[in-house]
Amino acid sequence: MGSSARYPDILGALVYGASMSETMQHPPLISTEIPGFEKTRAQIKSCPEDFLVNELPRERRSDEGPQIRFRVEKRGLTTEEVLFRIAQILGIDKEAIGCAGLKDKQAVTTQYLSVPRAHASSLSGLAEEGFKVLEVCGHGPKLKRGEIEGNSFSILLRGVDPSAEQGVCDALSYLESHGVPNAYGVQRFGHQWSTWEMGKSLLEKGEEALANLPRQQKRFMRRLALNAVQSSLFNAWLIDRQADDLLQTLIHGDVIWVERLGTAQLVLDPEAEQKRLEAGKVSLTGPMFGIKMRAAVGKASPREKAILAKSGFTLEQFAAFSKIAPGSRRPALIYPTQVSSEIEAEGVRLAFTLPSGAYATVVLDALVQESLG
Repeated sequence: MGSSARYPDILGALVYGASMSETMQHPPLISTEIPGFEKTRAQIKSCPEDFLVNELPRERRSDEGPQIRFRVEKRGLTTEEVLFRIAQILGIDKEAIGCAGLKDKQAVTTQYLSVPRAHASSLSGLAEEGFKVLEVCGHGPKLKRGEIEGNSFSILLRGVDPSAEQGVCDALSYLESHGVPNAYGVQRFGHQWSTWEMGKSLLEKGEEALANLPRQQKRFMRRLALNAVQSSLFNAWLIDRQADDLLQTLIHGDVIWVERLGTAQLVLDPEAEQKRLEAGKVSLTGPMFGIKMRAAVGKASPREKAILAKSGFTLEQFAAFSKIAPGSRRPALIYPTQVSSEIEAEGVRLAFTLPSGAYATVVLDALVQESLG
């Protein structure tokens, strides 16, 4: 698997040293092979109703706090567009709205938001073209990015013959048991990698990179662009581990997440930790580079350092943005849960749930060979 020709994209450039300028226009290639399964052809996202997403909130410890939480449904809009509209309606700054994550535009999605509790009376029945408030949920602190359990998906694969339904469902069940690389979807990087390019420019030139943006967009795009660079480096790390068949094998110095303790630890005894990994008690994590990231040591350290070195970025460049891109660890694999399928008149609809931050398109890439739409 170790050739740049196998990865015709920016991630290949990071891993194998291919020319960035020659590979910018191609999406990431992180493959998932399912034994005995041939990917199906389907049309995806023909209309918003084909792609349904429901945000799953974390259990709240208290109903006390300065903000009121509410659930919205949107159709054919980005989350950012909805936030702008709500801010205009309530007469508040968009940054006063709490939001746990961004949802797809070409979809029907629900998610939780929060605003200062003084505006509670304005929320019930609030509706405009493209979005509406479904319910007001009570008081709490301002919602923060990533503060959700996950998302449930219901996705129609248009054009799939009913006879293929069982095979697709079996393949999805295989991913539930064996996992899929927790890559960032191509949408993370913007059209033709424009968001990534902005992040690159931010790291190299500082705030000058945002000079042409309207003031109200700068904060949002600053975070999004820097995250795009971090995400590309994580995907490059995934490719590197996958190429050496190390996505489900621990090496000395890896950073693992201990489920029971809810904390990260270093792998000092690979043989013992491998048993815990196979038992589902720990999970391998990869780098989301930043000045505060817990880095790998030992045998795992050179792999991470090589990814960063080949990219041309340095931790010192990230240090200037430590508040919004401090660095963290991300699970190497995700496991879809609550998987199911059903036959509809237009094709086969799949349902599954993913943890916070995971991309449904990564699961679909393992199942769908080519989109007909």
